[in-house]
Amino acid sequence: MNGPRAQACRIPEMNDSAMRLTLHLTWRSRTVADAALAAYSEWRSECAAVRVSYRRWVGARGEEEPSAFSDYRSALDREERAAKHFARLMRRAGHLAETGIALQLARIQAGDGSC
Repeated sequence: MNGPRAQACRIPEMNDSAMRLTLHLTWRSRTVADAALAAYSEWRSECAAVRVSYRRWVGARGEEEPSAFSDYRSALDREERAAKHFARLMRRAGHLAETGIALQLARIQAGDGSC
């Protein structure tokens, strides 16, 4: 096949560096990256729970205050555990930054707002 249609149907050649990148992402690397992304999402959820429980505690009056404070402390503890879990996974997955995990995390963060 020659001409413009042939040009449109031509499959681009695989660049050597892209092939190495694909090969570098072994099953184990993907598993670590997936776990890190899940841990990041969990940490962000716990951050949101801390904000909600803090607002409840600040707005609590009278007999509700001790319970609201206890809920807030529990939320802080869960957030700290989630942050430590995420940090452990990122230490394991740190070498994957060049493979796109940093970009994926940035996209998640941009879509969520703040923590």
